[in-house]
Amino acid sequence: MRDYISLSMLNDFIFCPYSIYLHSVYMEADEDMYKATPQTKGTIAHESINRFL
Repeated sequence: MRDYISLSMLNDFIFCPYSIYLHSVYMEADEDMYKATPQTKGTIAHESINRFL
């Protein structure tokens, strides 16, 4: 498996490097705790594409 940096992580870094830290802190937590409804809908929409990566 190749290691890569996801586009969403690059986007987060451009807008707020601190958010990358927060993502790593909350990575093990339940997504409902820290994701807003639009983010959850986006995750669902991207699942079909992410399966092929």
